[in-house]
Amino acid sequence: MRWPIVSLCAAMVVGCAQTPSAPIENRTGHPPLGTVASGNSAGKTADTYRVKKGDTLFAIAFSLNLPMEQLAAINGLKPPYAIYPGQVLQTALNPSTLGGQAAGNRLPATVTVQRGDTLYGIAKILGVSMQSLIDINELSAPYRLSVGQILRTPAATQAEAIASTQKAANAVRTQAKKSSEVAAGKASSRSTSVVSGSKTPRAGLGPVSRWRWPSDGRLVRGYSTNLHKGVDIAGKRGDPVRAAARGVVVYAGTGVKGYGALIIVKHNDDYLSAYGHNDAILVAEGDTVKDAAVIARMGSSGTDSVKLHFEIRRQGKPIDPVKVLPRR
Repeated sequence: MRWPIVSLCAAMVVGCAQTPSAPIENRTGHPPLGTVASGNSAGKTADTYRVKKGDTLFAIAFSLNLPMEQLAAINGLKPPYAIYPGQVLQTALNPSTLGGQAAGNRLPATVTVQRGDTLYGIAKILGVSMQSLIDINELSAPYRLSVGQILRTPAATQAEAIASTQKAANAVRTQAKKSSEVAAGKASSRSTSVVSGSKTPRAGLGPVSRWRWPSDGRLVRGYSTNLHKGVDIAGKRGDPVRAAARGVVVYAGTGVKGYGALIIVKHNDDYLSAYGHNDAILVAEGDTVKDAAVIARMGSSGTDSVKLHFEIRRQGKPIDPVKVLPRR
């Protein structure tokens, strides 16, 4: 029992922490990850990422082209999604076989402990972190298992997260329908563009009825699949950068390599937008921003010229912003 756990602990300290590497321009077709926590050589990609001081789950998920909820589910994380420096995150589900319970490319929601099984061995075969199994199943050291015991896996938490999100969205729609007449007659008199809110995104923000250009500047570089994740818009230093749609600010900082001072706005469960190279950030994480609200000032942070790098992502994956933005 002791030897496998010691081996896992030793593996978890291999490599050094570094900020998620997320270049705007990528010629490999795969997002480079942080230093791996396995036995792979430094610089090679793997299905793990080691958390560095200052990282947030949203920033890491963004750099990996993943929905934050998926990354959280894989690692058994729950709101407020706290992570700590040195923590090793799994970045992909990689199931193998476990007594015929895990097959193909699908991770089972639960596994039944067989004679001779250890927590380390189960985690390794499933391709998930032992810590995620500990957290999901609320296990305590020394993590002894009993034959017939049922363990939940990250797949179970992912399914629960999806169900919970859908339930919350349905509740919001129902409440909105009931109160629509009252809301119509009692419009808020508040005129500010930014409203302080929860540090975690609110469910049920609703669909984006219309996207707006974040800047009036000239388009100087377009989107290219696996090469350039968004578009670049020219302008003068200090020009206003506006929210492309209503949403919640889920990231505002400089911790994502290649983007300079970056803002990420979550619009609903499917869409988020990103605004890079800003000279000044005018919002904070948790703020709710209105459609067309000024959220930053254009600059050249993280690049060699004044411009705005703008992205729209659907379920974590970059799409061509021009395809959803209005013609101009």
